[in-house]
Amino acid sequence: MATKVKSLKQKQKGAVIALFLLVFCIMVTAASKADAGSSKQNKDEKVEQMAETSVNDTVLSEDLAMVEEDVSDMCDESFPEIGEQFVPAEILPASPAAPETGDSILRHSLYVDSLLSAPRKPLDLAAGRRHRGYRFRTSLDYAKGFPDLNDVQLATASKLGIPLISDRDEAVKRKDELVFIGENPYYVIDKLSHSIPYLTPRAACLLEDISRSLLDSLAVRGMDFYKPLVTSVLRTEQDVKRLRRVNCNATEKSCHQYGTTFDISYSKFIPVFDPSSEGTDIWPAALKQILAEVLDDQRRMGTCYIKYESHQSCFHITVR
Repeated sequence: MATKVKSLKQKQKGAVIALFLLVFCIMVTAASKADAGSSKQNKDEKVEQMAETSVNDTVLSEDLAMVEEDVSDMCDESFPEIGEQFVPAEILPASPAAPETGDSILRHSLYVDSLLSAPRKPLDLAAGRRHRGYRFRTSLDYAKGFPDLNDVQLATASKLGIPLISDRDEAVKRKDELVFIGENPYYVIDKLSHSIPYLTPRAACLLEDISRSLLDSLAVRGMDFYKPLVTSVLRTEQDVKRLRRVNCNATEKSCHQYGTTFDISYSKFIPVFDPSSEGTDIWPAALKQILAEVLDDQRRMGTCYIKYESHQSCFHITVR
């Protein structure tokens, strides 16, 4: 009797376990089906959203194309000369005058070219700056105002200038790359012993702009005209070697060798007087200060680097 009871209890226990396993399997299956249905629903929603976005982008692109076409047609009819400006940039060919470059020196040179080639305004730059702007009074002021050292100028000169010229004979063969500046109504070239009166076109343009601005500033102040005196220009390698024998301050790696650099004296100016009237002498220090204001304006615009050279009594200028 005890054996039968024990057997019955074992059967009941097995049935409970089997029932528990069956319920567990049913729950797992139901959960799997629910997850599959949810995933399928999310996937369908994403597909629908992507389809709607694609349709919207297509409609927007078509609308923009129609607007650009209408604007271009209107401009061509009303203003034929500027209709090209409304064509999308990616359709226009790249301009050869403004190539894309990662070189900061070349990029800045394009900006300087735009300044130097712009129409000149009368009485520009330092005109009327008696009571505003940077004032130059002492040698320390000039040194702080024009601190661009040779290594800074050399990096730009070597990048934008011409290749080195060995001697004067080679310079004659390279004249097509340079501009003769021996005669100009706005400045005077000093007697040159260790350089020749040639510059690159950009440097020659900057020199003339500085000289004209100096005359404008004198005219605004009611002073007589004085021309700046250019004391050093393009040097060949042979000129540099000869100069280093007599000038201990001359450097072997000179910016003047690239045709981008010139020196303007701040102690000597050439007077321009009306032959029928008596001119008045102006204190050289006043002319130096006015010239410094002109150069300071140019440097602030970014057209050039300038170094104040107290030993040579000049401003050392490199076009950028």
